[in-house]
Amino acid sequence: MYKALIACRAGEGYSLMLKIKTEQVIRENQLPIKVVHSSLDAVSDIQTKRNYQQ
Repeated sequence: MYKALIACRAGEGYSLMLKIKTEQVIRENQLPIKVVHSSLDAVSDIQTKRNYQQ
């Protein structure tokens, strides 16, 4: 399974809206992709957590 990260800096929910639309396309095409969304400020936190989970 692949993972995709959608991030934005605007802080107005654009990454969540894009995540929802992206998941819709992924389901329609039955692709093995898990999508998460975040602000750009939190991306380094996600990377750190990922390293600890491996």
